[in-house]
Amino acid sequence: MNRAALGVMAAALAAFPARARAYLHEASPAELPRPTEIEGQVCGWRIEDPKAQGSYFRKAQSEPENGSAAVRLEGAASLPRFSPDPARQALVLPAAERDKPWLQGPLDRPSVYVGAATARSQIDAGLAWTRVFQDDDKTKPLYTDNADGCDHGDAAHRFLESNKGGKPLEPDFAYRPFWRVTESGGRADDTPHGAVFYPGDVVAMSLTIETDDHLALRIETLSSSTGGRAPFEAAFPAGGFPRVVARVEDRRVFKRVNALDQYRFDRSAGTISANEGTPALPTQARARGGVWTAVKLVDARGLETPLAGGGCSIVISGADRGACLPPSVEASAPKPDGGEAIELSPSR
Repeated sequence: MNRAALGVMAAALAAFPARARAYLHEASPAELPRPTEIEGQVCGWRIEDPKAQGSYFRKAQSEPENGSAAVRLEGAASLPRFSPDPARQALVLPAAERDKPWLQGPLDRPSVYVGAATARSQIDAGLAWTRVFQDDDKTKPLYTDNADGCDHGDAAHRFLESNKGGKPLEPDFAYRPFWRVTESGGRADDTPHGAVFYPGDVVAMSLTIETDDHLALRIETLSSSTGGRAPFEAAFPAGGFPRVVARVEDRRVFKRVNALDQYRFDRSAGTISANEGTPALPTQARARGGVWTAVKLVDARGLETPLAGGGCSIVISGADRGACLPPSVEASAPKPDGGEAIELSPSR
């Protein structure tokens, strides 16, 4: 999220109307908060965020009242199956980017993650569609003969060579952990290695404020066609997240997100860059079969509250399409346990 969007979040945290709880109850227009009060457009129980650009996404976000009491968000997610847009691929990198093999491949990439935000800082942490390398050596990118660009854990479909029998292979991708901390002074990203998850896997994901300004991400496989694997765990610092909220400016929200992140290929300049902060680009890419279940907030005493009903709102990127008409997202009605089925299909 860029600084302008972070500012919107800060304003919302400072003065979020109590009647915004109506979002998830399909309230009548008279009952809903005015758009100027939330810095976006209200469409039933959805908020369209006009400041969020550069990707297609859908998120469920807690309200500051219950988010501030929580120290952990946890839930289970089925990882979507991804179909890239053949016309939005960087299969041959331009000269300026040939030392960055992680950029090779689809220019649209799905992600499934959790996060938290205060007026000062934001955290995104979870799984993103990421290039796979042999032994995590970024000089040894892997390829696959599977059309969806993923070897699905099968070594028979994984190659160091980019061609097989004279036929070009696809850059090999999988879901890999990441975390991103954005503070008022800048941004720090980390994409750890050694953990790989695949489309169709069901994972348990949690983000916990362990101590003041220190958080932990945990991802554990609950079900997978490729067999079990060790849980992934990572701890990292993030300023602005006290375990106990004592000041208004420290109030926080938690969220779960499904996104289709985008890269922009400037062929005239020969560069590839993240599309963040600019309008989303048309694409035929699809991320289907994403499902959240049992998403809940947990406080320091262990009391659990589902991320659902009046305790949260649904936010979609509103700057990239007509008001209240998000053709890029198809979703079931949010469930009482905080779950939801989400399909990202921008072209439909």
